[in-house]
Amino acid sequence: LVGSVRMCIRDRPYSTRAIGDTIHRAPGTMNMTPHVLFRDDDEGAKAAAIAQDKLLLTNFTGFNSSSGRTFESVIFDDPTARDIMRKHFVEARLHTDTKALLSDARFARNQQLQKEQTESQATPTMVCVDPKTGKALGTFTPEGPFAAWRGKWIAFLREMLRAAGRPL
Repeated sequence: LVGSVRMCIRDRPYSTRAIGDTIHRAPGTMNMTPHVLFRDDDEGAKAAAIAQDKLLLTNFTGFNSSSGRTFESVIFDDPTARDIMRKHFVEARLHTDTKALLSDARFARNQQLQKEQTESQATPTMVCVDPKTGKALGTFTPEGPFAAWRGKWIAFLREMLRAAGRPL
């Protein structure tokens, strides 16, 4: 892939970054992710994951999901999780709770993908996929007390690497 990726809110650009740059401008937040992130662009994320030889992590979340924002700002920012995600994953962050900031087509696609890939409407729910084969490797939905999420997430990331036959 050459050039830049353009993401849109209702078909208006809200961020243009070269592939590989950090992309994260969630409404009301300024925190930046250290890993490659495509917001509401599953196809761009898949192409980048293939080009960079990384696994695809689809994060079904919501603009209004407090658990999603907490997970993204606290758990993704854990030094161990951050390092694993930066080295081995490309994230497609797909919003499924409201179409206020998405085109009708994008909102419908995000919801359809969540229906196809998960058996849950819970947000956040993450699905790890080998982008080259399309094989789903695992699904993660944070459950239980918040204090347990960090350890469970890191264990999930490591298990996905093992399932894909990749070194930690």
